[in-house]
Amino acid sequence: MKIICFANQKGGVGKTTGAVGLFWYLAERGYRVIAVDLDQQGNLSSTLEEHRGPQPAAALFCTNGTVVPERVPSLAYATPELMDVDEGSNEDREAAILNFRTNLLEMAGYCDVIIIDTPPAIHIVRTIAALFVSTAVIAPIELADYSIDGVATLKTTLDRIVDLGRDPINFLGLMPSKFDRRSPREIALYNQLKAEFADNLFPAALAKRDAYARASSERRPVWKIPGTASREAATEIRAVMELIEERAGLTHGADAAAASV
Repeated sequence: MKIICFANQKGGVGKTTGAVGLFWYLAERGYRVIAVDLDQQGNLSSTLEEHRGPQPAAALFCTNGTVVPERVPSLAYATPELMDVDEGSNEDREAAILNFRTNLLEMAGYCDVIIIDTPPAIHIVRTIAALFVSTAVIAPIELADYSIDGVATLKTTLDRIVDLGRDPINFLGLMPSKFDRRSPREIALYNQLKAEFADNLFPAALAKRDAYARASSERRPVWKIPGTASREAATEIRAVMELIEERAGLTHGADAAAASV
C-alpha cells in the first residue's frame, strides 16, 4: 500500500485539484483507492461526494478508528470535528498522530493507495500526522513568490519528521499549478524554480484552466467533460498523474495489491 500526501503551507495552490485528479486517475487504472480529506473546508469531500464512505476522516485519529470502506474507490470525508484534533495536551496530540498512523496502516488490506489532502498549515497535528505516515509527498505550488517560500517550511518539517525516527520520506517534488503560461512573470518564476530545484520540480505543470473548476463543480474527471478545452486539460493532467504514479513506485493492475508500505 502506498500513502500519498498533498501538502503545502499555502492555501489555494492546487492541493485538492491534484488529489482529486490522482484519485480519479488511479481508480480508472484499476487501483483500490481511498481518499482522506483532512481539511475542514471539505473541498475534496464535496467533489468526491458520491464516493463518501461510512466514516469521517476525524475517526482516523481515534483508537480503533480504521476506515473500512463498503466499496472502493472510497472517501473518508471531512467534518468540523477535524479541528478538535489539533487541540489538547501534548499527550493528546501525540496519541492522535500515532492513532492516525496505526489506523491507516491497518487499511492495507482494503486498498492499494491512500491519497491525503491536507489543510494549508504545516505545523498542526493533522498535517504532521499525514506527513509522518506517508510514503510519498507532493507539494503543489502556485507560481508566486509567497507560495514558493512555503516550500522551505515543508521541507524543514519533513526533515524534522525523519529526525523523529521514521525512514526518509519520498518527496516526489514541486508540482506547479494554476500556471499562466502567458504571464512573463510566472514564466520567469518557473525558470527560476527549474534552476534552484532541478531535481524536485515536476517537468509537467497544471495550467490555469476553467476546465478544472468545471470538473470539480460537476464532480467528474475533466477527461469526461466534452469540449476542446477539457481535452487539452485532460492531456495535461494525465501527464502529471502518470508521473506521480511512476515516482510513487505504484504497480498497476493485479500487482498493485502486492505493493507494500
